[in-house]
Formats: sequence, C-alpha cells, structure tokens
Amino acid sequence: MNIENIKDKYSELSKELKQALSTMQRSDRVFVIRDEIKDLQALCPHSNGNYDFSDTSECPYCGRKFKE
Repeated sequence: MNIENIKDKYSELSKELKQALSTMQRSDRVFVIRDEIKDLQALCPHSNGNYDFSDTSECPYCGRKFKE
C-alpha cells in the first residue's frame, strides 16, 4: 500500500466515522472503523521519502497523532 492509497483510505474512513458518530449508530461500526484506522496507521511510513513526519504532531497522510 503506497502513501496515496493510505491517504485516500484514511479520508474515506474518517468520513465514515464522522457519519457513524453523527447518526449515533449503536452498532459496533464505530469501533470497527476505529480499528481499521489504527491498522492503516500501522502501515503508514509517516514520511514522503524526503521528510519524516514523526517529528510533527500529526501525520498528514494517516492522521496519527505523535505528540499531545
């Protein structure tokens, strides 16, 4: 999976999560989406080849937060 795929999939999952939360779905769909996002973040290299984003507060590709 390349960075563009990760970026697209994260965008899609974020949209799904917002929709599931806004409709207050009582199913486990919210937890499934969050798990999918965590799995995606584990695959992300957090770099674009020239710059390593792990020194910033959030990866622009997968949304992983590094510092709080």
